[in-house]
Amino acid sequence: MPPSGDSDPAARFRFFDRVTELLNELCRRSPLLIVLDDVHRADEMSLRLLAFVTDQIWPAPLGLIVAYRDEESTGGVWQTVLPGISASRRTVTLTLTGLDVGDVAEWLRRHRICAREKMPAELRERSGGNPLFLTEMVRLISLGRGDQIPPSVLELMGSRVAVLPTPTRAALEMAAVLGRDFGYPALAAALHRSPFTIVQDLEPAVEAGVLVRDAARQGGYRFSHVLIREAVM
Repeated sequence: MPPSGDSDPAARFRFFDRVTELLNELCRRSPLLIVLDDVHRADEMSLRLLAFVTDQIWPAPLGLIVAYRDEESTGGVWQTVLPGISASRRTVTLTLTGLDVGDVAEWLRRHRICAREKMPAELRERSGGNPLFLTEMVRLISLGRGDQIPPSVLELMGSRVAVLPTPTRAALEMAAVLGRDFGYPALAAALHRSPFTIVQDLEPAVEAGVLVRDAARQGGYRFSHVLIREAVM
């Protein structure tokens, strides 16, 4: 584990340097590939260690695959560490989007699931094309419980909302009643609060990727995922 943020900077540097040297030693034996998943959950020092290694390890034969969720990678050290790593000419950034309707139809076919004509589109809309969500939804459909939110999905969506400030959660609960798409004036009226206050309350949800601003309509917002709205309700 890297030293805590309160440690002596010199000690932290020595630790980072030791890790880099260890990786160099391993790479001298044979090329190395390291896969880091869920990096959006990493603490600050771990992210700074990643940035240090990325900068110092070249030209060792080391490949790093770093996976993280955009919507959970905001604020703090991400604003300085991630752009620096991404800007390196040795870094390739790939954005993974959800499956489209055709992909969902093919997924159902490959799993030998007899689907109604509109089922691929309905599953795509509800799952957002997320393979994990899709798998869980189809499992419930096979059990005759297709109208339910899979517990694992509900837990994940709920955890993203649970960390938001109390006023934000209260605003989201009312917004979910208004629909997946809503405007802050209507939400302010429903909560008997000023539009300015509502916009402030919604900002943490936008930063967390729970909501997105609707560029097509002034003052409009949209739940980034239909299942987030259902989980809030």
